[in-house]
Amino acid sequence: MKDKQEIINIIEKLKEKLCGIRLLFECLSTASINGMDSQSVGFSIRCFLVLLNDMENDIMIIKEYLLQKQTVL
Repeated sequence: MKDKQEIINIIEKLKEKLCGIRLLFECLSTASINGMDSQSVGFSIRCFLVLLNDMENDIMIIKEYLLQKQTVL
């Protein structure tokens, strides 16, 4: 079972990942204006998918923690 501080750290990392997604989309929008090759687009999409997968895992950890806390109460 994760403790409260571990969950807080996971939430902070989740915020950082959201910022990373925002930056990725800003870069993609700028690149689309300037013309971006398909290899770079593919790489950007893979980065986006990795971030989403990590975020999903983080959310599941938080969910498990909250369910365990609910059971204790």
